[in-house]
Amino acid sequence: MKSHSKLYIIAVFLLVASSTAFSQISRTSYFMETSNTRQLMNPALRPDQGFVGFPFLSNIYLDGRTNTFNLDNFTFDKGGSKRISFMNSAVSSDEFLKNIASKNYVSTDIAYSILSAGWYSGENGFWNVNIGLRTHMDASVPKDVFSLMKNGFDRAIQTEYNIGKTSFTTNVLGEIGVGYSRSLLEKSLTLGLRVKLLLGVANADFDLDNLTINGGPDYWQAVSSAKMYASAPGIKAKYKRSEDGQSEIFDGFDYEESFDFCGYGFGFDIGGDYKFNKLAENFDGILENILSRLRVSGALTDIGVMNWGKDNTIYLISPETASTINPTSNIGTDGQTLERAFEDFIDDMEEAVNLRGENKNHASRLNMGMNLGVEYDVLKEKLTAGFLYSAYFGKYYTMNEFTLSANFRPCSWFATSLSYSFVHSAFDTFGLAIHLAPSKGINLFLATDYLTPHVNSDWMPTTAKALNAQIGISFPMGGKRQ
Repeated sequence: MKSHSKLYIIAVFLLVASSTAFSQISRTSYFMETSNTRQLMNPALRPDQGFVGFPFLSNIYLDGRTNTFNLDNFTFDKGGSKRISFMNSAVSSDEFLKNIASKNYVSTDIAYSILSAGWYSGENGFWNVNIGLRTHMDASVPKDVFSLMKNGFDRAIQTEYNIGKTSFTTNVLGEIGVGYSRSLLEKSLTLGLRVKLLLGVANADFDLDNLTINGGPDYWQAVSSAKMYASAPGIKAKYKRSEDGQSEIFDGFDYEESFDFCGYGFGFDIGGDYKFNKLAENFDGILENILSRLRVSGALTDIGVMNWGKDNTIYLISPETASTINPTSNIGTDGQTLERAFEDFIDDMEEAVNLRGENKNHASRLNMGMNLGVEYDVLKEKLTAGFLYSAYFGKYYTMNEFTLSANFRPCSWFATSLSYSFVHSAFDTFGLAIHLAPSKGINLFLATDYLTPHVNSDWMPTTAKALNAQIGISFPMGGKRQ
């Protein structure tokens, strides 16, 4: 397979092999006051003191989630020494397809902070800045795609397959962010705003609205309705001759060796944090005690848009007319490995979805997130209980997650949080965050929302629907929260 020739569709079939979208940090760390990265989930949440991030290591975050794409759904245990692919005849069509949803998605994120810093200004203000990179991918694949892969065509008679909407989007962005938060109402209320200049490195948006394939002993024809925007420095579409020499087929991209940003955008986060301790003074007894320990927060993140310039963006569209195709692979072949099954399918789809391109500018929105938190002080700020609702509004779907956490801080320089997430993760995951935060020296942060990820020896997810991890190193800087 040519590495570029499959770019426009192979990302659809990523199996989260390299986990990389709810946020740029672990949800488990949301209520940890020692954390200097939780402001990425809510710009009103501030750390205990100022900091300077260790260059290139201040925050590295990897996240991946899906509803279907794990090995447990695509390989099967039939009593042998190894699990077998769903393409093996020992796996029936019904056995395989019962695990596949009508709409299958995968979402991955990488957030990498190159430089970061935060400091208190005056009695009530806090500034923070960061320069980093972000990579994001969303993909959606209908069940019909997998039904076609498993069952293939009856080559004795003409049969027709209609594949519904298949889509993916991916972005690689540079980010320069500046945030400011301020305490109000005798420090009961904190409001925060973070603005971001976004620099486009690469982008792809592919939408296959419909693909009809009529195949059999007499002829093979395909009619597709598809479009794609792709942005990269000096990108150009390239084509190859079909096997019969009668037509040209889209065969990926060529690139100029020079580097240039392909687009520019703007985004912002907005958030608030409210402590009920001042309000509690108006009450007596149990109600006063409850309110004095209660805290709520909320934020909207990644509100904004990207614009990709014409010089580095190509727009491809397939003609909605029937075209003859010559399948080189045998869809539905018994015994194919998992990798070969996807490769063969992509080989045929490349010819069926025959794209043609021209340079054209393109705008895309950011994928907004929402976080709502409630925290209760159980033991004089040494132990708190938190409840967090997170929503991610992707291009093709919305993902929701609820997270319960116990946040323990026995001393000023050490904090930990244990979380339990449900809904998306199907009541099957614990998370853990640990922060070593002395007032002098080096601070170290480790976190994951999925402590038992269920992966094989190659780190491929087996039953897991989500994986993530975060690590960060920073230096404390003078100035503490007053």
